[in-house]
Amino acid sequence: MNIYQPYEVLADTEDCLHLKESESRERIQFTRYRILPLFLLFFLWFVLQEISSQVPMGWNYTLAAIVIIISALLLSRSYLTEVKIIKNKEIFLVKKRPAGTKESIIIVADVEQVILERKNGRAVFLLQMRSKKNIILLDIPAHYIDDHHINLIKERLSDLIRQV
Repeated sequence: MNIYQPYEVLADTEDCLHLKESESRERIQFTRYRILPLFLLFFLWFVLQEISSQVPMGWNYTLAAIVIIISALLLSRSYLTEVKIIKNKEIFLVKKRPAGTKESIIIVADVEQVILERKNGRAVFLLQMRSKKNIILLDIPAHYIDDHHINLIKERLSDLIRQV
């Protein structure tokens, strides 16, 4: 049984953990952060073409500003698609960004601890760096959360990132 749901396990050995987002979740992320903002902008254009003369100009500007800000925030978001942890050595992350894919390597010596936060029903595993910066490692949606599995994941991540 895969305790890392919705992530697919590519490798889970004693000294390595390699997880990748499922294809369906990756498509959902792409739709949410790349297609939806463009749809909102086209919808704004359509709405302003059709009803801008019937609504006070201030409301048109307000609507346009809100939609543009929401679209910009969504388009600027990056999301994690792959995680590879080599025990006591490094963490390899692959992020999809607006400008393309970014691969980064984090040395385990720079990691202070693994933190579990619950946000909006989701379980988010963060790497707390020595510089007090937090980096998202895993993001598990609410419908995949099982307290037993979450505890197993936290133990496994802590074991892989434990300082020797």
